[in-house]
Amino acid sequence: MAEQITIARPYARAAFTYAREQNVLRAWRKFLVRMAELSGLDPVRDLMTAPGVSPERRVQVLVDLGGVTPPKGAVNLLCLMALNGRLGVLRDVTEEFTRLEDVAAETLDVTIITAVPLTQEIHAKLVEALSRRLGHKIEASFEQRPEIIGGLMVRIGDHVIDATLANRLRRLTRAMIA
Repeated sequence: MAEQITIARPYARAAFTYAREQNVLRAWRKFLVRMAELSGLDPVRDLMTAPGVSPERRVQVLVDLGGVTPPKGAVNLLCLMALNGRLGVLRDVTEEFTRLEDVAAETLDVTIITAVPLTQEIHAKLVEALSRRLGHKIEASFEQRPEIIGGLMVRIGDHVIDATLANRLRRLTRAMIA
């Protein structure tokens, strides 16, 4: 995974810089999200890796399937990625682009995972505490996973803060066995 994000980062940064200069960040984000969704589908992935398909044709099919008008410069990005055999990291490019946009807007997308549902009051306190701690406005989504037993897990981009009871029990078990 680390290798893919390393490959994707320069493409995402170039796309972000261009989109910000053109003042079309929202259109680029929408387009990239759609392209990433499509590239995750098995038939599309098969087409993207088929040996007899030209890079230009791969991009054309992807854009045609997308149903979203590409913003200025977006097809050029896809063509460059296709020529370099990098369409496989399109999802990572999209995630990095989104992260860069969030940082520029001083907003972070955060996923908070708990074992049980939380009240709106606790949601608000958690978001406020994370916002203070991280120094950014937080856009939080909440998930429930009973298998974590208790505590919580916070995902911020590719960073994870794991304060779950299940993780603590795993560490305790390893310590006892060692």
